[in-house]
Amino acid sequence: MRCFFQPTKCSNLRISRKRLSPPCSYSLNGINVEVVISEKDLGIVIANDTSWKDHIVMIVAKANRMLGFLKRNCAGIVDSTALLSLYCLLVCSHFCFCSQLWARQSIMSNLLLVENIQRRATHFILRNSNLLYKVRQIKLKLLPLNYWSEYLDLVFFFKCLHGHIDLTREFSYYFFFSKGQHVPCFIRAAFKD
Repeated sequence: MRCFFQPTKCSNLRISRKRLSPPCSYSLNGINVEVVISEKDLGIVIANDTSWKDHIVMIVAKANRMLGFLKRNCAGIVDSTALLSLYCLLVCSHFCFCSQLWARQSIMSNLLLVENIQRRATHFILRNSNLLYKVRQIKLKLLPLNYWSEYLDLVFFFKCLHGHIDLTREFSYYFFFSKGQHVPCFIRAAFKD
C-alpha cells in the first residue's frame, strides 16, 4: 500500500535555537512545501524557536472561554462541589493535556497566565468570597497548577519506569534498551544502590 502526501496540506517547520537557521526548501511532486514558524499537531502548538508561548496562549484562551461558559450557564448553581467538578472537567483538562511536554520548559510569566484562570475560577466557585487565593485553594482542596503539572510529570515517569508505557517502540532509535526489559538502561542505572 502506498502513502500519498498532499503537498498543499504539508508544511515545513524547522526547529532550532539559532537566530538564523539556513533556509531549506522541500518539494513534493514538484510543489514547494510551505515554510511555517509554528504548527499545531495533535492539539499542541510547536514553534520553530522551541518556546511554548503560542501554545500557552492557545490553552489560556480555551480555558477562558470555558470558564466564561461556566459563569454564564451555571450562575444559578449554588453547590460549590458541583461547580468545582465542572471546573475540573471543563477547564482544568485543557491545562493537563500533554503538560509533560510544555509545562516544565515554560517560563514563569507564561505559567502565571495559566494560574490566573484558576485564581478567577476559585473566586467564582466560592461566590465572590473575600478570602485569599491560597485559602480558597485549601478550602476547595485544589493544588496550584504548577504543582499539578509536577504531579503529572511524576505519574508519567512512574509509568515509564515500571513499563506501563512501552518506550521501546516509540524511542527505539534514541535509547539503548536491555534485551527483554521495558525500562531504559539509563533509568534503571539511576536507581541502583
